[in-house]
Amino acid sequence: MSLYDDLKRRNVIRVSIAYLAGAWLLVQIVETLFPMFDVPGSVARTIVIALAIGFVPVVTLSWIFEWTPEGLVTDEPGERPADAPRDQRRFDHLVIALLILD
Repeated sequence: MSLYDDLKRRNVIRVSIAYLAGAWLLVQIVETLFPMFDVPGSVARTIVIALAIGFVPVVTLSWIFEWTPEGLVTDEPGERPADAPRDQRRFDHLVIALLILD
């Protein structure tokens, strides 16, 4: 099994795209609202830095754990459960919604 196939199986790519889309949406909201309320630029800068630093743990945790209807479970090597396509489709809808909001 190649690394790319393993990344797809563990949903690392999907989680990465969802995180980046959500972070981009949050940055856009901060960029729009903070000047209206005279929030210092250092607060927005801190949010962007925290989002950038948070990307690495999110990707690492998505490699280790799998998000299932029962909660987070350790992802074991091998075949995916039968309900995995339904769960992946739900996650795809979340990613699409975040991208539409951007």
